[in-house]
Amino acid sequence: MAAGDGNPLQKFAMQILLLVVGVALVLSRDYWGKPHAVLLAGVFFLNLLWITVVLGHDLPIWSWLRNNIVGNLAMILIILANIVAIVVSAVFY
Repeated sequence: MAAGDGNPLQKFAMQILLLVVGVALVLSRDYWGKPHAVLLAGVFFLNLLWITVVLGHDLPIWSWLRNNIVGNLAMILIILANIVAIVVSAVFY
C-alpha cells in the first residue's frame, strides 16, 4: 500500500486526531508531572501533523520536500530531534 492510498476522509481524520492530541498536550502540560516533556510531546504530534499534511496532499509548494533527498531527510530529522528532546527532557528535567 503506497502512502497516497486510502480514503481522503481517513487522511483528514488522522490529521485532525494528530492536531487534537498535540493541542491537548500543549494546553494541559501544567497538569502533568513533567510539563516540559509533555510540551515537547505535543510539539511532536504537531510535527507529525505537518508531515502528514505534506505527504498526504498534493500542493506544489510541498513537492520539493517530497521529491528530493534533502526534503526527506529534513522531515526524518525533525521527528528524530523531537524524540531525542522528549527523552532527554523526561529523563533529566
